Amino acid sequence: MSKSPAAEFLAEAILISDKTQKEIAEDAGFTAVNMLTMMKQGHSKIPIERIPALALALEVSAEQFLEIAMKEYHPETWEVIQRTYRPSLNENQRRLLEIMYQVETYDGPIIWDYKLEDSLRAMMVLSTFRVG
Repeated sequence: MSKSPAAEFLAEAILISDKTQKEIAEDAGFTAVNMLTMMKQGHSKIPIERIPALALALEVSAEQFLEIAMKEYHPETWEVIQRTYRPSLNENQRRLLEIMYQVETYDGPIIWDYKLEDSLRAMMVLSTFRVG
């Protein structure tokens, strides 16, 4: 039986954590360690409202964890949120994000490292210089 994507994410995060499962459960506010076991095995859904605490306890991205769970548990709601909600960005920020989305859609995930970050920063600094 294949585990749910949210359960797999949780299980992997627990596996790579330096903490015991008991410490993770306590840090995330669970009184029963077996609840964590049930969630990572896919026997119980991960409560959406507990994802921020779990992510903090596991030192993983709360945004990524939430997205995985929402896509699995509430795909229609997630789709509406994605189509409707946009953070307050200026036009340049929106255009930059759109380019990133397009690249990832057609070419796969962007590998973010210091070279990419330095190159982007340099290009943006250069774009602020005006000749004339």
